[in-house]
Amino acid sequence: MLRFFSLDLMKIPGETHIEVSAAQVAEALTLEGLRHTHDLALIGEKLVVCSSRDGRVVKVYTGEAIIECEKFLRGIAEGREGIWVGISKVAKRADRNRRKVHGHVLHFSPEFEFIEKIAIPNAR
Repeated sequence: MLRFFSLDLMKIPGETHIEVSAAQVAEALTLEGLRHTHDLALIGEKLVVCSSRDGRVVKVYTGEAIIECEKFLRGIAEGREGIWVGISKVAKRADRNRRKVHGHVLHFSPEFEFIEKIAIPNAR
């Protein structure tokens, strides 16, 4: 059975350093239609989250997809040379343990433009 979940976040308006309870002043944001969310990250000036089952990295405040790929996202990181996204096929555990599944790292520019795909044989 396929189930959809949402991600609820709190957005604090104004200053980044305030001494109050976030629950008292924050605005709740809900991103609908995301599946298997993780890696909430600030990349440049964009707050993004991975929606792994959808193969997308989306902007938190708008839900806009800024990276889309055909496989399961494993994580996102920013470095001096750009943005890195780990991907692989969704596979049964038995297949992963038999070295049938290969992973990849996608390299993007700081503007989220695709640069290259790097194979990682037998990654699981």
